[in-house]
Amino acid sequence: MKLLKDSRNKLKGELTKAVSDRKKQLDCQKDEVMIQQTRLQTALQMATEVVKTGSDYDLALIYTSLKTNLTELRDVKLAPVDKQKAAVHFKPAHIGQETTQKLGSVLAKQRKEGVGVWKLDRSFGDVGAEKLKYGRGVAITQEGDIAVADMADSAVKIYKKDGQFKSSITVPDNPWNVVVSSDGKLIVTNLSASVSIYDGKGNQKHQFPTKSPDNVSSDTRDTTHWGLAIDNYNNLLVGETRQKYISKHHLDGTHITSFKVPISPVFITVSLDAKIFISGGMDTDVHILNENGVHLQTLTAPQDSGWSPYGMCCTSTNEIYISNTSSGVIYCYSAETGAYIGCLTKDVSKPAGLALMNDENQLVVVEDYCIKIFKVQNQ
Repeated sequence: MKLLKDSRNKLKGELTKAVSDRKKQLDCQKDEVMIQQTRLQTALQMATEVVKTGSDYDLALIYTSLKTNLTELRDVKLAPVDKQKAAVHFKPAHIGQETTQKLGSVLAKQRKEGVGVWKLDRSFGDVGAEKLKYGRGVAITQEGDIAVADMADSAVKIYKKDGQFKSSITVPDNPWNVVVSSDGKLIVTNLSASVSIYDGKGNQKHQFPTKSPDNVSSDTRDTTHWGLAIDNYNNLLVGETRQKYISKHHLDGTHITSFKVPISPVFITVSLDAKIFISGGMDTDVHILNENGVHLQTLTAPQDSGWSPYGMCCTSTNEIYISNTSSGVIYCYSAETGAYIGCLTKDVSKPAGLALMNDENQLVVVEDYCIKIFKVQNQ
């Protein structure tokens, strides 16, 4: 008991220090921002008063000084504020004899700068009897395997991470997307009116329909499900592309709510702060909604090179990777602010689905007829 108590006190001390260091860092950044904010407010207040009540002579008198102050403020470079919420995390000790002496350690989590250098490591799925015929969405299973929705072959194909083919699940009506639930089930959307759930062995366990926001769901002939994601509350978000809505469900298929969206939700992903990102391809933008479906922001192309956003995924540092299928590029954006961060790679052709392997050092990109794995080089 004494060893456990000592280890607990040690962890408590490490956590207190990490949080204290983090607070000092943010306080310094806050002070710097407040100083610049005060300078800016003072200069703007002076300019506003002169414009409203001053004479031409007054304006001419302070023009040079005011212009200099505003120009200096415009060019101020503030230190970047790391807004990452998880500043510390716990690393448990290896389970063994030493566990009684050390439960684990508290580590300050460092935010990765930039997008890193992503290099093509391997590609597969383009040869053999089980090659992809038209790959779309992709998900990583709990075992670390790669599940790809093959639309043209009406199947979800499972590959090991080294590229070796493992199994195939027959899915009727041209599957478009696949996600993996917390209990290991595969959930698939296709060109039908129902969403299908399969166990790890490929047995269909359940099907359920979506429901439009106005509850007009009696005629399912005009219903096509493409977009699919699991939100931060372990609910399913299903995108209906013809009537343009998202239907939210529990994992057993029970309907929760539905809401209209501005574009056809071809792909969906959810950020760490519960924002919903939808892409529609075909020269559309990426739209950001809050968890209740209220529109927040629109992401546009970072440059004039064609913009057909398709597959997306979110990182543990709350960044969104977006595949631009028209130009063969993978972009990175901040999920919190919507700011463009950088280009991950241009070594792709018509990228569709994206997924990060469990260690997040490998990015899975599905092209029409193959799967590419990229590794980050600066870790």
